[in-house]
Amino acid sequence: MKLKSLQSFNYALAVFAATLVFVSGASASNFEVLHEFLDRPGMDPSAALVADSAGNLYGTTRYSVGQGCVEGCGVVFELARFGGHWTYNIIHRFSGPDGAEPFAPLIVDSAGNLYGTTETGGANGMGTVYEVSPSGTKWKERVLRSFGSSDDLSYPNSGLTMDASGNLYGCALFGGTLGHGGVFELKLSGGRWQETIIYDFSRDAGGSGALVWDSAGNLYGTTNSGGTHKQGVVFKLTPSSGGNWTEAVLYNFLNRSGNGVTFDSAGNLYGTTVDGGLTSCNPPYGCGGVFELSPSGSGWTFHMLHRFNGSDGWFAYYGVNLDSAGNLYGATYYGGAYGDETYGLVFKLSQSGGIWKETVLHSFDNSDGANPSGGLIFGPEGALYGVTARGGTNDGVIFSVMP
Repeated sequence: MKLKSLQSFNYALAVFAATLVFVSGASASNFEVLHEFLDRPGMDPSAALVADSAGNLYGTTRYSVGQGCVEGCGVVFELARFGGHWTYNIIHRFSGPDGAEPFAPLIVDSAGNLYGTTETGGANGMGTVYEVSPSGTKWKERVLRSFGSSDDLSYPNSGLTMDASGNLYGCALFGGTLGHGGVFELKLSGGRWQETIIYDFSRDAGGSGALVWDSAGNLYGTTNSGGTHKQGVVFKLTPSSGGNWTEAVLYNFLNRSGNGVTFDSAGNLYGTTVDGGLTSCNPPYGCGGVFELSPSGSGWTFHMLHRFNGSDGWFAYYGVNLDSAGNLYGATYYGGAYGDETYGLVFKLSQSGGIWKETVLHSFDNSDGANPSGGLIFGPEGALYGVTARGGTNDGVIFSVMP
């Protein structure tokens, strides 16, 4: 039950670069809406997609209609490929006791099983880890863990990460020994999944975004708050004998951090900040930007690669992805060709001669989607795939765009 492409080893080739940036104009070429959410049954897709080996896409909607929860409990969906066409199917509808509000992205193992978290619902109403597995022509859901019992973590808000043995790791916002959330491991033993809290956050932080591995088996992640400046940190968890893990803070953000980090082949980390930088939008907090965190002999060095200005994006909460040439790709929830507080865009950052350059791959205009959420993935034919939380006919879209 190994993950096909673990984030820990999905490094792309990239090189160190300076922080000067130029911006090119927007382009709407090679963009396609694959599906429009029409309120029934799923709405508010908020998580990145995942692709299986056949090129089918899977994702979640945070809410739905008529399923017992106040705003509906959410669904898991499949966007299946048949030739050049895509077919949308609901493969699981949450009811509350089996989870609610699946806010985080899914992962898929080599057998095609999907794993994810719900932020609420479950036996204690404080979130779950679940599995959705193919069973003949149907899908079957199983709750692996319901959070919220005594001294347990609660409200998991991040995607999961799987190790080479099939163990699952993730973050929760609250609970644990100190009440500030923590990092958990789920290990299959004797047919049952056993939870271990491998780290308790000691500050009002809570992890955000899926954890990533390095080649030595260490975990890396971010928090949205806490740290020296109360704006979040990048942290590293190192395993030791006896099952203990030790945390090291690699960087204390001066401005509010985005969601998670990703590695390149040289061991540099890349991510986003929601605030800071230029104040042409979101004054006085700033439009945010894209950063690199590089290891050095004395620690880690922070470089700001790009500062958004509104017309080229704003509020890049969901991090970045890399291709094999070291280019960075992401989406901003706001900004773009139609104003800094509007519909958002998809961007590319590429480096040449020590200079980083941003290209806007697509600016949303609401009719083709608005407010891209959850981040981007590479899928069939090398295209980028993502979702918007709003826009289209009603409640968001699934889209593709060629880099």
